[in-house]
Amino acid sequence: MLRLSNEIKGRVEDVINQPFETLNKNLLMSLHREVFSLQYCVTCKSEQILAYIELTRLIRPKKMSNPVSKKYKFSPKHKDSVINMPNKRWVITAETLTDEQAKYLIASDSFKGFIVEVKEPKKPTTKKD
Repeated sequence: MLRLSNEIKGRVEDVINQPFETLNKNLLMSLHREVFSLQYCVTCKSEQILAYIELTRLIRPKKMSNPVSKKYKFSPKHKDSVINMPNKRWVITAETLTDEQAKYLIASDSFKGFIVEVKEPKKPTTKKD
């Protein structure tokens, strides 16, 4: 998971707890840049919405509509990584990884070793007499 200081996490929560229509968009965009190190267009409404969604997913990953993957996870070596995919408009962390994103990253040579498949432990079989 992306590690945020309590101060930044509190500021992000204050912003995402406001309705999108009434929040300070400049503050939203500066917080997004501070957290993810991405420079979105400050005046573009679609990028403001994307920043709001990404910050919300970061703070409340289980409350978003895309289910977090149960089949894939970040490898232990990369568990604290943040993957920025501007071409897909994704910011992916271990807590926000979806199946669709995992399949895309596995297929990409650039991210070899980042994603691993979760294997269920085999249940011991019992013999019936």
